[in-house]
Amino acid sequence: MSLNNTELIDYSNEHLLYEINMLKSVAALDPSCIANVRLGGFLTNLRVESFAIHLRNLINFLYSDPSGVRDTDVHAGNFYSEKGLWEKVRPAISQTLEIARKRANKEVGHLTTERISGSNDPRKPWNIGDLTEEILSVLKLFSSSADKDKLGARVIDLLNRQKI
Repeated sequence: MSLNNTELIDYSNEHLLYEINMLKSVAALDPSCIANVRLGGFLTNLRVESFAIHLRNLINFLYSDPSGVRDTDVHAGNFYSEKGLWEKVRPAISQTLEIARKRANKEVGHLTTERISGSNDPRKPWNIGDLTEEILSVLKLFSSSADKDKLGARVIDLLNRQKI
């Protein structure tokens, strides 16, 4: 990936900001309001799928596998001058985030027999609140440790806001 500092700032202020904003916005939707709408099942699924996709994008951004990174992929490590610094600074991926990434890949990303079937399965619901808090805490660590001449100020400002 060959973006210069100005391009990284522009990219993060548009695309990374979008992913974070979408995750936060979808997580903030009140499920009781959705359930009261005539299309409640559809809107609930829409919320879950949108959340899962944006969560997966952010997990992949923060925890990219170097062997799977394509030339055009942008990941957290791009925002550090010292190669490998983010991998030293970041916490290990939690089991919770790893399971969420796998679920998003299997249940939203494509059709597979590994989807959780039935609405009564206790594994089916997504714990949107806890997953949001966890990924935002890693994103805050990223924004506080990334090179300030590479990461957009709008991303930093969004992540520094008190309310999640």
